[in-house]
Amino acid sequence: MKRLVLSLIAVVAVAAALAGGTVPGHADGPPPPPPGPGGVTPPPAPGATATPTATPTATPTATPIPLTLNVKLGHTSVKHGQKESVRITSLAGASAKLNISFPGGKWTYKKSTTLGAGGVKTYKFTQPGLKKGVTNHVATVKVTVSLNGQQKHSTKKYRVS
Repeated sequence: MKRLVLSLIAVVAVAAALAGGTVPGHADGPPPPPPGPGGVTPPPAPGATATPTATPTATPTATPIPLTLNVKLGHTSVKHGQKESVRITSLAGASAKLNISFPGGKWTYKKSTTLGAGGVKTYKFTQPGLKKGVTNHVATVKVTVSLNGQQKHSTKKYRVS
């Protein structure tokens, strides 16, 4: 019976020590002395107390979400006077710049905005007519988005007839 009681006490003491608690009557340091005559454990030294140690904690760091950019044109070929659209999709809050170079080499459509909560903005415009003598019938759409020091670019083209 004494062995069973001593074994139970030992199990409780080990469990408490593993859980970070203190074992009543034991201080950090060397193990306690073995039981004396008759299986009685001597009392702890006067003034002995356990000293808690600080456990280091991890410092969280913010990892920015990678900036994305998707640009879709409404049409791949547009006649003058027809509506065209440019859909910009990125992260909410990103700054977006749109520049469209119409055939003839002159930048004629420039817009800037901040993308809303959905991260989407669609621009619609009417395709201007071609200037006389223009042989290049391709319009170039350039989009740049930026957020938190990150930047992405995309270029799309469509034909004007």
